[in-house]
Amino acid sequence: MEKWVNGKFVGGNLCGAIDMLVKNQRGDEAVIDLKWSGGNYRRDELENNRHLQLAVYAAIRKEATGHWPEHAYFIISEARLLAQNSSFFTDAEICNTGDGEDTSALWESFEKTWKWRRSQLDEGLIELTVQGTTADENSVSPPGAIPIDEHNDKFNDYAALTGWTEEL
Repeated sequence: MEKWVNGKFVGGNLCGAIDMLVKNQRGDEAVIDLKWSGGNYRRDELENNRHLQLAVYAAIRKEATGHWPEHAYFIISEARLLAQNSSFFTDAEICNTGDGEDTSALWESFEKTWKWRRSQLDEGLIELTVQGTTADENSVSPPGAIPIDEHNDKFNDYAALTGWTEEL
C-alpha cells in the first residue's frame, strides 16, 4: 500500500505513490490504482488506452524490474476492478482496447507528446485547452502522440487563471 517509487523518463525524474503494488504466486507484479468513483470514466480510459496515471506507475516499475507490470483500477464506491486483460486479474471487468495497443504503446505516445509540448514551451507557447479557446495549427499533436482533447474543463485545476465564472 502507498508504495513510493522513483524513476526516469525522457523528460527527467518521476516519482509518486502507487496505491497498491501486488505480486502473485509466480512473482508477477501488478499496479492497482484506487479511485473513489468514476468507473465508467476509468473503463473508457482503459478501452481507449489513455490510462496515463497507471502507465506512469507501470513505466517506473518496468525501469526497476525490466518487465511491464499488469495494472488495474479498483473503483471503491462501485466495488469494480477494471483491467485491460485477465492475465493477472482473472475476475476483473475486462476493458479491452480492441486494437491491440497496450501500456507500452501508450508510454511511447506519452513520450512523443511530452517532447512536442516541451518544444512548444521552449518557444514560449502555452496552449489552454478550456472552453472559450480556439484550437490552431499548434494544437495538432504529431503522428504517434496522444491526441489532445478540444477541451475538458472537468479537471481544470487552474480555472482561476483561465477565466472567472460570471457569478463572480
